Order: sequence, then structure tokens, then C-alpha cells
Amino acid sequence: RTLPYVAPEVLRASSTVDQRADLYGLGATLYHMLAGTAPWAGRRVSDAAPPKGAKSVRASRDELAPPSKLNPSVTEPLSALVMKCLERDASRRFQSAREFLAALKAVAGSSG
Repeated sequence: RTLPYVAPEVLRASSTVDQRADLYGLGATLYHMLAGTAPWAGRRVSDAAPPKGAKSVRASRDELAPPSKLNPSVTEPLSALVMKCLERDASRRFQSAREFLAALKAVAGSSG
């Protein structure tokens, strides 16, 4: 039940696990809160975290519907923030909690 909240690099037992894995888990929690379902719910582990270097169209992040598509009350900027947390490639996620917080403050400021 916790697999949707675990970063792909953790599932692959990568040696490069760092704070960005925690930001993935935070994004998964936010996704569940906003979309009403866990990310990758009902999918196999290999769908969310194929072996490093594998080319898998089925498992691409693009298949994960943004929260704004599942819940129309979620703004596009907030949805984009959550989806950035859920990037399968850790280098494309927020690189620190400070960076995430700055983006969250910007989203909160833009929503009025």
C-alpha cells in the first residue's frame, strides 16, 4: 500500500537516493490529497520504476493524469508543482525542500 509513495530510485535500490526521494513521497501524498487517488494506483511496481535505462512508453510519467484533470478545483500551477515532485528522474524534481517551498509559496501567492 505504500509503494505509490516510494521514489523510483528507492524501488531500484539505486545508490543515488537522497532528499529528492522524500520530495517524491511528498508529491505522492499531495497527489492523493488533491486527486483522490494515489499515483500509480493499481499499477505494477515496474510501471512506476522500470529498470534504469529501460525505455518504457507504458511507464512514462506522462501517463499519470495531473491532479487538475481529476479534480477541476485544483489549479494548473498547483498541479504542475505536484507533477514536478513526481518526476521519475530525480534530476528533474525539486532539488531541495527549500526549492519546493519557494515554488509552493509562489503558487499560493498566485492563487489569490
